Amino acid sequence: DNKITDVGELHVLHNLATLSIEHNKIVKLPLSLATLTALTELRTEGNPLVSPPDEVIQLGAAKVVRYLGEKRSLITENVRDLYSAFDEDGSGSVSRKEMVMGLFKVSLGASKEDLLKVIDEADDDGNGFISMEEFKDILLKILAADPDAEQPWDLSSLGLPRFTVDLQEPHLVSSLDLSDNLLTDLPDSLSLLVGLKTLSLDENRLRHVPAPACMPWLVRLSLRGNTIDVVPEHLIALDTLAFLHFERNQIQVLPCNMVMMTGLQILSLDGNPMRMPLSALNEQGL
Repeated sequence: DNKITDVGELHVLHNLATLSIEHNKIVKLPLSLATLTALTELRTEGNPLVSPPDEVIQLGAAKVVRYLGEKRSLITENVRDLYSAFDEDGSGSVSRKEMVMGLFKVSLGASKEDLLKVIDEADDDGNGFISMEEFKDILLKILAADPDAEQPWDLSSLGLPRFTVDLQEPHLVSSLDLSDNLLTDLPDSLSLLVGLKTLSLDENRLRHVPAPACMPWLVRLSLRGNTIDVVPEHLIALDTLAFLHFERNQIQVLPCNMVMMTGLQILSLDGNPMRMPLSALNEQGL
C-alpha cells in the first residue's frame, strides 16, 4: 500500500523467500529479480502489472523467477544489466575499450573491425563513451547484421495456459520453446517474431495446428505429443519449412498436396494411427 514503481534493488536479497508488493504502482517486474532463486511466495495484487503477464504471475513465485531468468538470457531484453556489466571500472559509463571487450565476451560473432565501425557510428556525440541508448543501438545493429546470431527463448515446462509475446525486441528471437505447457492455441501476436526459425510446441493440449504458428519464415516446427488430427492448408503453404515433427498425434491421413512441400527434408509421423502408406509422398522423398 505505497506508491513504489521499481523493485529492482531487491535483486541483492538472494535469500528472500517472501515478497509482498501489493497495491503499488509497479508496471513491470525487473529482470534482475531472476536472482531471487529462494523466493517461494510473491504477492503482486493491486499493481498495474503488464510484465510478466498475468498467466505467468498466477504460476507462483518460482515460475516467475524462472521466467524472468529466461527473458534475461535474451541479450536485447537485458540491456541495462549488460551495460552495468560492461562498465568494468564502475564509472557509470562505458568506454570504447570496455564496449569492445564486453562484446567479445558475449560472443556475438562480429570481428573487431566490424565492432569498432558500429561503435563509431553509434557514438553520436563523439566523446568516446557509450550511453545506454547508444549501447542498445549497437547491440541491435550487430544482431541484425548477423543471421547466425542465436536468441533462443525457452519457456518450456512452465505450465502456461496461454502465451503472450512479452518482449521489447521480439523480432530478434530465433527460436521459441513452448513445450510441455497447457496451450490450446497461440495468439496472433506471434507474428511479431519475424526472426523466428524454430518453434517447439511439443506436449501441449493442441487439437489443431494454430494458424499463428504457420509463419512463412519458419524452418523447424515441432508438434509432438498433442491431439492434432488434420494437417491444415496453412501449414502446407509454408515453403521455408524443412523440419516437421508430428509424432504422437491423431493423424490418420495426410493430404496429397503435401507433395508440394518440396523444401521439406524431414517429416516425422511415428505414433500416429495412419490408415494407409502414402506412396506419393514417399516418391517425393519425404
